[in-house]
Parts: sequence; structure tokens; C-alpha cells
Amino acid sequence: MGYMLNGEELETGEENFLLEANFSDEIVPVIAAAEGIKLTDEHWQVVNYLRDKYKEDGQTPNFRNMVAELDELHEGVDWKKKLYELFPNMPARQGCRVAGLPKPSARAATDTRVWTREPGAFAHGSPLPTFQAPPMFSNTLVTTEDLAAHLDDPNWVVLDCRFTLTDPGAGRQAYETAHIPGARYVHLDDDLSRPG
Repeated sequence: MGYMLNGEELETGEENFLLEANFSDEIVPVIAAAEGIKLTDEHWQVVNYLRDKYKEDGQTPNFRNMVAELDELHEGVDWKKKLYELFPNMPARQGCRVAGLPKPSARAATDTRVWTREPGAFAHGSPLPTFQAPPMFSNTLVTTEDLAAHLDDPNWVVLDCRFTLTDPGAGRQAYETAHIPGARYVHLDDDLSRPG
């Protein structure tokens, strides 16, 4: 399903996000109406913020960073609460959709490195895969939906990196108590740090 603007259908992809950013103000009410949102000045404030961040960074911030930056830009508002009032269906995502931006991309939850391996080559107890460093991104969270959809994907590796500086064994203990199915524990000192 695409959105109609001035007699032209704009192509959408997954979750009805536009495939390409559209910065015209005319598209915002069209998408907002499809989302069941009646636009207010506060909606426009967030839409303009998201568009500016996309233009500056080539992406939009995750929810936590949105709240922090909006708190700095517009003091006196409980932005965590306000964003859920304005965009009740996952504010960082729904806000981007209404702003006419493409779907935010998922990034690794705890590390900006991209772990690579051949399918089936990463068994429990085998050495950690190599990594290549991608450009730095501010969106660092993988959504629970994306993770759940890929739990059985042999090309995805979930690494549990919990660690407490004051108790180096606490992360492994927490992992042994409960962890994401198929996740492998990696220790900050033993697996993720280089000597010297």
C-alpha cells in the first residue's frame, strides 16, 4: 500500500514506511491520517526534529536519544510521556513514518561492530567470529520484533555481553540464569578485550 500525494502513489515497503524520504509538508497529514493521528503543533515539532536529524545524520535517533535531545531542545516537557501520547505505536518508528522518512534501520544492541561468519560455522565453544567496523550510528538497538523474527536465522548471532565492573562474574551468572534462546555469552575481559 502506498500513500497518494497530488495524484501520485508514493511507494512504501515494510510496515508502510516510505522507501525514500519525502520532506514535503503535504505528505505528513496524509500519513498521519492513515495512522489515525490528528496533527497538532507538538506533532509538527517532533516531525521537524526527526527530519532535521535525518538530513544531518542520514538516519533518525533511537527512542532514548530522541527523549534526551528533545529534553535539551525543549525543556519543561516530559518527552518520554509526550512522545507516547503523540505517537502511541512505538514513537521512534511511528514518528519517522509520519515524518515521511524511511524505516529506521536496526543496529546491534551493545556494540557497533558487525560480526560476520559463514552459516553453520559458529558452534558453541568455537572461537568468536571476526568483525569489521562499520560507520558509527546512533541507532544502536535491534527491535524485539526483528530479533524474534531472526532467532532461528543461522546468519544471526546473538551475543550476551552483560558485565559488571565490580563483579566480573555477575554477567555470566545472569546469562546462566536466563538469556535469549541461542545467545552465546561473551565476557568483557576474556573475549572482548585485547591484552596490553
